Amino acid sequence: FAAIAATQPALLAQHFEAGARPDKSIEYWLKAGQQGLSHNAYREAASHFRRGLAQVEKLPESPERIAAELGLQVALGPALIAAQGYGSEEVGIACERARQLCDIVGVTPQKFPALFVLWSFHCVRANHVISDKMSAEVLGMAQAVQNNDLLLEAHLTVGISKFFLGESRAALDNFNQCI
Repeated sequence: FAAIAATQPALLAQHFEAGARPDKSIEYWLKAGQQGLSHNAYREAASHFRRGLAQVEKLPESPERIAAELGLQVALGPALIAAQGYGSEEVGIACERARQLCDIVGVTPQKFPALFVLWSFHCVRANHVISDKMSAEVLGMAQAVQNNDLLLEAHLTVGISKFFLGESRAALDNFNQCI
């Protein structure tokens, strides 16, 4: 069934769900959601990720359950942003949960994108004090790994946050770091 698995992961996810195999259904709901994202079918992708999250509830408490939920929550954020906008309450809930899971797991590559989207949520909703604190956390993470791409994004978040707080000098300094 390799062709079906590649082209119709939602079908396999449904079958594994019906067969009481939450571990396998989660795997295929994630693939189906990612496929939806790649085809710009954002509402469909979000629906697939939500179905996967419903299956996570059926798994016993374990590191694997946390990892599965984290992968789905991090993937759900961008689908929701595209379908509903950065300021959607559901975006904030999904990204806050992803952040909580990252804190449980510890250092994980998913933490930066989760924090970046959560920063965007707060920035768009004009929660500038919160977004400023988050931008400092994003910058700290980028500095810790010394990744130029992440540093660019982090300085941008700090610059925008400082700009909205009226801290022009700090905003300019961070925008210059981006350049």
